[in-house]
Amino acid sequence: MTANSESATIAIQHLSGAFSRLHAIASLLNDPDRQPGDNEWATQDVLVHLVASNEILISRVKQILVRGDAPLPGFDERNWALVCGYAELPASELVSRIENALLERIRLLALLPTGALERTGVHETHGRVSVGQIVDGIVTHTDEHIEQIEAIRR
Repeated sequence: MTANSESATIAIQHLSGAFSRLHAIASLLNDPDRQPGDNEWATQDVLVHLVASNEILISRVKQILVRGDAPLPGFDERNWALVCGYAELPASELVSRIENALLERIRLLALLPTGALERTGVHETHGRVSVGQIVDGIVTHTDEHIEQIEAIRR
């Protein structure tokens, strides 16, 4: 097994776990959130953020895989979510979108050829980034926000 496939396998395991955790959260969406404190997000806010930011991140992975050294424009996920009207969607639809996106990422990672995680693109503000770095970011970001939702739902 190569380092590339080991890294992809680990990412698949994390994303599969995130899918299971998110699926469990979906059953609680009819229960009210605890009241968010100052500078805290409600469940809806976190879900909107996850949908928008994950769309941006996975599109970067695909761009790099299709075209090495792809230019990667910076996007503000809040503007992305606003343009797409995600705040207007019910939480159940946002969860469904996140679950489908997680399944897509798992499938994509399972299909990656050797060396794909090392392929790079050039982000307009962060410079050169690899598919592996973006995937690691997706995994970490998703885990952090699912933990945040779990805390809100307690």
